Amino acid sequence: MGVSDYTNEAPLKAIRGLMGGTNGIITIGFKRTKILDGIYKADNELTGESIKISNKWISSTYIHMETAMAYQLGLPIVIIKEKGVIEEGVLEKVSI
Repeated sequence: MGVSDYTNEAPLKAIRGLMGGTNGIITIGFKRTKILDGIYKADNELTGESIKISNKWISSTYIHMETAMAYQLGLPIVIIKEKGVIEEGVLEKVSI
């Protein structure tokens, strides 16, 4: 979604409006926020464990919403992840 596609409405409305006029989606998980030192899945309720991470990248949260909306509409989806981005959500098991 480009800067010119935003509206004063909720982001999901703008995304849904754009999805209606597409034939598919290419999701690219670029590096966006770097975590120098942190804890991933802190105090996990299922395992009670936490994972220490350092020098890892996360991508935009919007890629998960946009990809899920495209999936719900039955659109073809291509997912690409930049090397070094944490594999989470739609970026799990991406081989490119």
